[in-house]
Amino acid sequence: MQSRLLMTLQVGVDRPQNIGAVPTGTRRTAPLSGHPKGGIAP
Repeated sequence: MQSRLLMTLQVGVDRPQNIGAVPTGTRRTAPLSGHPKGGIAP
């Protein structure tokens, strides 16, 4: 079986942000930005 790269995704991750308290601790999230390069070729 041969495989090849179909697409590349470049992602930027910003600093984590605290959302609020939940029963298991603090909910956090990190904003993401990015864009794909390439696509599925026939």
